[in-house]
Formats: sequence, structure tokens, C-alpha cells
Amino acid sequence: MMRRAILLAASLILALAPLRAEEAPPALKFLMEALDGSEDAETQANLLRGINKALEGRRGLTAPPEWEALAAKLSKSESAEVREQVQTLGVTFGSSGALAGMRKAFADPNAERGAREKALESLLAAKDKETLPLLLDIAKAPGPLRRASLRGLSSYDDPRVPPFVIGAYAVLDSEEKQEVLATLLARATSAKALIAALDAKAIPPADLAAPQIRQLAGFKDAQIVDWLRAHPALTIAISNKQGEIARLKTVLTPETIKAGDANRGRALFAQSCALCHRLFDAGADLGPEITGANRTDVDYLLQNILDPNALIGKDYQSTTIETTDGRILVGLVRGDDANAITLKTLAGATIVPRGDVKNVTVSEVSMMPEGLISALTPEQVPDLFAYLASPRQVPVLGTSLNAADFFNGRDFTRWKISSDAWSIADGVILARGNAQRPESLVSEMIAADFKLSAQIKITGANAVAEIVVRGSDQADGFRGVSLSLGGSSPSNIWIYKAAKPQPAANGTAIEAGKWIACEIESRGAKTTVRLNGRATVEIPTLETAPRTVPAFYIFGEGAEVALKDLTIELAP
Repeated sequence: MMRRAILLAASLILALAPLRAEEAPPALKFLMEALDGSEDAETQANLLRGINKALEGRRGLTAPPEWEALAAKLSKSESAEVREQVQTLGVTFGSSGALAGMRKAFADPNAERGAREKALESLLAAKDKETLPLLLDIAKAPGPLRRASLRGLSSYDDPRVPPFVIGAYAVLDSEEKQEVLATLLARATSAKALIAALDAKAIPPADLAAPQIRQLAGFKDAQIVDWLRAHPALTIAISNKQGEIARLKTVLTPETIKAGDANRGRALFAQSCALCHRLFDAGADLGPEITGANRTDVDYLLQNILDPNALIGKDYQSTTIETTDGRILVGLVRGDDANAITLKTLAGATIVPRGDVKNVTVSEVSMMPEGLISALTPEQVPDLFAYLASPRQVPVLGTSLNAADFFNGRDFTRWKISSDAWSIADGVILARGNAQRPESLVSEMIAADFKLSAQIKITGANAVAEIVVRGSDQADGFRGVSLSLGGSSPSNIWIYKAAKPQPAANGTAIEAGKWIACEIESRGAKTTVRLNGRATVEIPTLETAPRTVPAFYIFGEGAEVALKDLTIELAP
């Protein structure tokens, strides 16, 4: 019944499209009567949802005469969805009250995240100028709406935007950095700010992937063209693709791939491939998912990576849309009707109203550039193929480029939790112990040289928390060193070489219920643990555990642990 109502609303509106973009479809009168005649909140929500879906991409329509009174009535509904859908439709009709309500909903930190995101979508579709200061304010600090706010900034041709996003870039995680690059690549003026930031190393040139370089090359601006000519290493073209494939096949033997570093390969995949492709549980779905592909067939992989245009389906032809306000959007068309074009870009789906479209160009080449492997060093190529051939997901090697991905302060993205005993509140990680097993929080990142810092608090009778100092899980169990805090004994360093851990050193007893500043620094063959600023012990790096997967454990029924200010510093 619900689906039928939505389809009815959508089909009626689309079937009776107006001659002029600002006119509301005549079928709306029928739908307004249906809304006014219904007292059922579910029916009202279905009809409103269908209307909003059908009018997606339209704005500034002349509202039917019945709308004002009907909106006032429905705005008092007990249904939150009805009220939300009424506001969305009001924005389409250009209602200043609806816009103000949307701004209030978007800015409310206590509102549900989904409602805030929908409010932002409506505000951006309406090109609401008063939303820009809100976006700049929300994007200043970590939070659930930071990424959406950074993306929203691309809608504004405002001189405040480029310096703001470039200034924030260094502290952002990988997904947020992609939003910044997409925002800077949206217009020629901001693209010029991007190349200046690349020259100044405010944005590392290594962060710019091949698809983004191609998008940069798409600007017909003399300054950008000259800059690309001065950086020929960024624009790699392969003249003899089959010859290069043959050469690499001699390099990528089963032995060299097996010896490759899959953890480093995952980091390379995240930097070059995950913008478009998904492998295991990581990456985007702009291009085909490759989890089920024949990833152990080197010839198959090389043909698709080096010659992506040999056989290109219509669904993967690159489309460039130039808008009336100067934006350049590059992606794959995923929807095209009388109201709007839906384009799937590197930064996500974008709905471009028909009235905003200045020019559409469909390319005969794939979204995937040809020079992906050529941009890698000879040492990196086997690493990438080792990851591509991996039968399961592996931790990603941490570097200075992805250190901000370690913990985003919002959720457990890039972490594995043992159960719902773990939660996050205001950036603080909380967990409860149980009597059956330890509760664990394990990073998806693996690190060689690093400095991990955190504040930790343990409460509960005989509560014990354990932190991995050095090491990771091996085929026969954990191998490495851990730090034990809490319980009836002083803090201890434990060495895991066999099934039963051995104590290595005693530290200072930790008082329960107080925050402890913990710092673990591992450089080369030396690892130092500091509690509250005092070095407790220095241990040699174990040959069996040259790298570390950071992890936290809590033991004991009634035990509680809190972690805050969790950061990691990684070598380049």
C-alpha cells in the first residue's frame, strides 16, 4: 500500500509536467485534496514522500493556493515524518519559514543525524545562502555532520571556501579529505587554489589520485594547463599498453606477489583504487565491486587496470556536467529525467536540477584512468597485487598520510568491536566487562614506528584493562607485548611468545577511577611505555612482532573502561 501511494504521487506529477520550470504540476491540486481529506498520518507521509520524490531537483515552484493552509495543518501532526516532509516540500515552494526551519534542524546538535542530513540536502537544493555560515561552523570541528558539511561547501562559489577547506585539510580523515578535494575541484577558481596548496605542500601531492588529476586536466584554464605541463609525472599516459602488460607479467610472478606486503598494498589500494572500487568491506561503489572478481589472475587484473577503455560499458562512461553557476561535476549518470540528472561522483551522488545544467559532455573513455600502476614504484606494485590476491581483509598499514583515519571520534569505523559492550559518547570510548570473556576493541590499522597516546580510566572491583604495546594476532595466537592496568597487582608488561604470557616488568599500581595518561612509543628496536608522563619500562621489539595492531581489552564482570584523546602519530 505504501509503495503504491508513492508511485501514484510520482507518476501523476511526472505525467503532467508543466511547460515552465517554475510552475507547479496541475496534478498537485489532486494530491493536495487527497492530503487534506486524509487524517491517517501514514497515508499523509506516503503521499508527501511521493510528491517530494517526484519533485526532486525542482525548486522555487509556485505553490498551489491550498498549500499554505494545508502546510499549517500538517505541521502540527504528531508524526515527525509528516512534519519533516512538509518542511521539505515547503523548501521546494520557496517558503522562507520552511528554509528557516530546515536551518534550525540542520544546526541542532541534539537532532537525529539522518534528519539533519535531510535538512541539509533540502537547503543545498534550494541554494540557501544563509546555510553557508552554518556549514563553515559545523565543519570546523570533528562531528557526525563534518563530512556532509565539507561536501555541501562545493555548492557555494564563495572566496571563504577554498582557504577554509585547505586550512582544515591536515587534521581530516581520508573520507573528509576526499570531500575537500571534490569541493576544490568543483570550479576553476578553487582548482587554482588547489594547485597552489599542492605546491605549498599544504595538501600532499600524493593524496591526489589519478581520477582527480584527470578531473583537474578537464579545466580549460591556461593557468591549470600550464601547471599540469610543469608536473608531467602526474599525467601519465601509456602508449604501448600491451607491451607494458607483458613487462609487468614477467615482474609479477607468484613468488614476488607472495612476498609482497599486503598491508602496504591495502594502503595503496585505499589511495588509488578505493575512490571508485570496493574490495571486501572497504571502498566506494562508483565502479564495479571487485571482491568477487578473479583477483588471482594477474593477466586479467593487468588488462583491466592498464587498458580500462578496451571494453567499456555504457554504465561506466564518464560524464561531465557544467552548471550555470560554474561548477564542474564528473561522474556516472545514475538518473536522468525531466527534473534533474543524478550523477554519481567520487564524492557521492549529486542531484543536478535541469535548470542548473549548462552543458553535458559524455566521454568515450572509462572513469578509470590508464596510469594507475605507472604511478607506483617498482616496490609498490607487488604490494598492491599481494593485497588484491588476498583471500580476506588485512589491516591497512598506517602512515602519516592516513594517521587521521585511526579514530574519527564519532563511531567505530576502521575498528572491530567484540560486542555492543563498546560505545562512544562525546568522543569518549566506553566499555563494560563481563564474566565470560574479555571485551575487545581492535584497530584495522597496523603500524611499525608509532606513538600512541590516550587517557584511560578503569573502574570496578578487580577490573583489568590490557593494551597492546607491540605485536598482532598470528596464526597461533597473539604474539607481542601488552600492558596490563588495574586489578590487584601493579601494572605489568606481559610478553606473549607462547600460549601462556610471561611477565616482563612491574610498574606502579594504578588507582582505580582516575584518568591515566598512557603513551606507547615504538621506534625501530626500542619501545617505551609512559604512564602519567613517567617512563615505566623500555622493551626490545620482538622479532616475531615487527608491527603492531593497536587493541584494547577489558576483563571482569562489573568492570568499566573509558578512553579519551585517542591518537596515533605515524612515520611517513
